[in-house]
Amino acid sequence: MRVPKCLRKKKSKTNDRRGKHTKADRANKAKRCTKIIMQNCRGCNSLLDQYTRTEEGDALVCTNCALVDDGICFEFETPMVSCGVHSNEYRHKNYFAERILQARDEEPRLTSKELDILSSIYDIYRLHCPTLWAEEYFTKKHAARICRLIVKYYPKSRFRRRLERWYQYRNYLCGRTGTELPLHVANALKVLFNVYSHFFSIYIKEMKLCRRNITQLDLVILVLLYNLGPKIIRAHGWYFLTYNILNKTQSTRLDMIRIKGVCRLINENILKAKPTNDIGQECYAWFRAGHRLKVPSLTTLINYSSTNPMAYAQILAYKGHDHLSHLSSLL
Repeated sequence: MRVPKCLRKKKSKTNDRRGKHTKADRANKAKRCTKIIMQNCRGCNSLLDQYTRTEEGDALVCTNCALVDDGICFEFETPMVSCGVHSNEYRHKNYFAERILQARDEEPRLTSKELDILSSIYDIYRLHCPTLWAEEYFTKKHAARICRLIVKYYPKSRFRRRLERWYQYRNYLCGRTGTELPLHVANALKVLFNVYSHFFSIYIKEMKLCRRNITQLDLVILVLLYNLGPKIIRAHGWYFLTYNILNKTQSTRLDMIRIKGVCRLINENILKAKPTNDIGQECYAWFRAGHRLKVPSLTTLINYSSTNPMAYAQILAYKGHDHLSHLSSLL
């Protein structure tokens, strides 16, 4: 039975927007979304970018002061608005900021539930092998074994991405030992890394390299620590010792060659180049004072970084039992 015409619902007319979307419309839509989801950084009060997050995606990273704000974790999905593609240099700085915050133990906190799970498995390992699983010898390799065991039985758990917070868990076990990276060293590293990241982009263009990822970040930080002074790399270089660096793999040797090329490019052109926002005035003042970036041999970097007692367990974990005699002599 047909409904009488007078009782039929009138269809609301909608504007036909097919083919009429413009860049201005998309920009206005992005601004409206930005007002909703953007908040200010707790450190420098600058605006936080919703698209600049940690690797886990559970916290935002300030692009100005590199503070990881774990208090801003949105439960809704980010709007499907294109905000432009960030440059490689932009991503390099974010990775660097995240790595420094891990060394400072200022990354987003593990939950109490996650700490309980890690502690229960750690207690089992320690019960069976108390010497190798002693608290003072706890390293990233121990945390990796615990996380792998959890992921094996619970593949959908977040522990696949919790390995980078191993130092936070170590401090939970042993308490703070005062070996965290100080703020003034972190700021000095940031000044030097900004110029390294800027000239690395120039280097890969001149060398016509296909890669866009920066050289091993831990290796770059060790070189920068060496340039800040021998005392600094002896005190804080241990955290950035990795398996590839300690075993001097082929990729590490190749990265050392590229780091030397970038540093040579910096030393030759830093005072000739036009001032940019990427390179701060503190960096220019450092070079005007007569300083130049020096790249020592890989063996020298390892020897300087291995003098800290925290490095002994790292060497034993990554180099194996052949270095037990070396470890005992250092102790």
